[in-house]
Amino acid sequence: MESYREDTMLTTLVEFSKMYGAPICLVFFFIWRDWKREKVMTARIKEIEDYQRNKLEGLIEKTTEALKDNTRVMETFIAKVGK
Repeated sequence: MESYREDTMLTTLVEFSKMYGAPICLVFFFIWRDWKREKVMTARIKEIEDYQRNKLEGLIEKTTEALKDNTRVMETFIAKVGK
């Protein structure tokens, strides 16, 4: 599928070059190339953010449980020491 897109892009660039000249063709090529790069980078960033979000959710749950346990122990300790 990717080679078809590349062939189509090459055909399109040749047609643009014939119609508008090389400078416009180059501008079009760089815009297309950068668009492809941005598309790939967006997917990578989303994957990394999802991974980090999943890791942080687990850590937050564990930390919350540890804080609850710590608070319960401290309340019990204070109640026994205060008597």
